[in-house]
Amino acid sequence: MARTIHFVSWLTGRLLKSFKLVIVASVILMSLILLMMKDADPPPGEIKATKLSKLSFGEGKQKMLKKLHPLKTRGVKTSESVLQDERRPLPKHPLKIENVQIETEKKVQPTQVLKEPIADRQMDLKEPKEKPCYHIHTFYYPWYGNPKFDKEYIHWNHQLLPHWNPQVAKHYPKGVHQPPDDIGSDFFPKLGAYSSRDPHVILSHMQQLSSANIGVVIVSYYPPTQGDDNGKDWQDVFPILLKTANDYGIKVGFHIEPYKNRNQNTVKDDLIHIIDTYSHYPAFFRYDYNGKSLPMIYIYDSYHTKPDEWSQVLWPNGKNSVRGTKYDAFVIGLCVKESDLRELRRGGFDGFYTYFAANGFTYGSSRRNWQNLHDFAKRFNMIFIPSVGPGYVDTRIRPWNGENTRNRLKGTYYKDSWKTALKFQPRVISITSFNEWHEGTQIERAIPHMTGDYHYKDYEPHSSDYYLELTKKFAKEFKQCANPDSGLRF
Repeated sequence: MARTIHFVSWLTGRLLKSFKLVIVASVILMSLILLMMKDADPPPGEIKATKLSKLSFGEGKQKMLKKLHPLKTRGVKTSESVLQDERRPLPKHPLKIENVQIETEKKVQPTQVLKEPIADRQMDLKEPKEKPCYHIHTFYYPWYGNPKFDKEYIHWNHQLLPHWNPQVAKHYPKGVHQPPDDIGSDFFPKLGAYSSRDPHVILSHMQQLSSANIGVVIVSYYPPTQGDDNGKDWQDVFPILLKTANDYGIKVGFHIEPYKNRNQNTVKDDLIHIIDTYSHYPAFFRYDYNGKSLPMIYIYDSYHTKPDEWSQVLWPNGKNSVRGTKYDAFVIGLCVKESDLRELRRGGFDGFYTYFAANGFTYGSSRRNWQNLHDFAKRFNMIFIPSVGPGYVDTRIRPWNGENTRNRLKGTYYKDSWKTALKFQPRVISITSFNEWHEGTQIERAIPHMTGDYHYKDYEPHSSDYYLELTKKFAKEFKQCANPDSGLRF
């Protein structure tokens, strides 16, 4: 018995000593693990928020630009385009412009970078299955460029526009974006930082438009040798655009932009140039209305010219009138204020559109006023063209303009916009826009993408085609599209 007790005591002692050794080893091991974690770099996406408001623009500007252009400041060489699985979820990256605060909520995986531009890769382009509806127009911007086709980036490198009040402007970043990954847009195109001169890009655009049953692209126009503040003359884009559009049965109209010293007489010169140069193309858009078949021309910011001056060109008895001549057209002006309605009529315009995709931004873009616009047009036999849009966000070029952001709400905003327009069954519905990436109104394909610690917005949980698919759905509910050739003279 004594031996047994002695053996049990000995065994217990050995076990206790081994247990202490295990505990000591465990503590040492945990300490080593913690030390290694402390020295390691943080995983992607776990960067803490940095408040950068009220920075002075000296050293502060450099810090701000580092946040805006993280890839450039680290000297990382990037490709011209990015392809990524459209279904793979990426966390949202809020850019709180009011405080210029950047934060990342979740871990993300870096996007896959291509070795060559996506426009050079073989595309899956299909022939249109349905005829486009020529009563659905969309605003199209041919002002983008990249080094392969234009020797430099154009528009993707848009500058950050300062606020007009210097006291406000000083709280926001300055500078320009650095493509191909850092672009002047809150969304990132599936085609990457493309060139509007790239034939493959134009082909892809026509395929996308056709898939959505959009019948007319309204392309931005500046007179030859001119361009906007961030772009260059793009007259050479129009021929290939017209030829490719014709392959898909799509028509091309023109949107005259507010260039320097524009007036009623220079616009008449624009009409002459457009009709003389492009009307022989089969895709040139003519609208059949009131027994006439004429080009339809939109004029942006038409209010810059007084009604009495417009009437010189747009009224039949005007001293420089185009009415009844080879250069006659259905001229559509922009309705911003309620008073614009009567001024457009006085000026001799054939109709008006609302353009802005931000509901409530102007009188014309406020959907609650569309009944008044519809009634006015009906009363005076004018063409009312409401402009629907998927949302609005321009904080990557106007960082102080967050209050005018209209979130897409996963497509609900676009649906509501269409439903309101369809209540009036107008002759034409315009879409703002196909590819105005700077203001986040595009329905062109976009993908999840990130640059440094900045995450672009995207269409998820839906696919990159979601807004094209929605457009096609509403086209079927638009009575004018039941006869897609109505209003069109070939």
